[in-house]
Amino acid sequence: MMIRAMCIFKAAGLRVPASTQAEKQRLLNIWVQRYGAADAAAFLAAARRLAGGRYFPRFCDMDAALCEAERTLVQQPASKTKQTLTPAQREQNRHRLRQLIEHLAKR
Repeated sequence: MMIRAMCIFKAAGLRVPASTQAEKQRLLNIWVQRYGAADAAAFLAAARRLAGGRYFPRFCDMDAALCEAERTLVQQPASKTKQTLTPAQREQNRHRLRQLIEHLAKR
């Protein structure tokens, strides 16, 4: 979960504040100690939210985003958190995917 969050930050163009591999490992260990007990879905939602910033998130930024993400996940009913496609939607998705593949093949 922590490595995925770091990958999200790196993909967003945020520079990790560690220059050597040992410093990166130390930073990862600190994040695991601090946020290891957090809910994975809430933590990754908070990481995605903070990836839109200009700088690598500080602990206070992550604490606030995590609190907000946990609050929104608790408020959502269970039916909204798990989205299932009906057979008709799956067939429409397959049809659209086939159309896109054919279009790209013509290029």
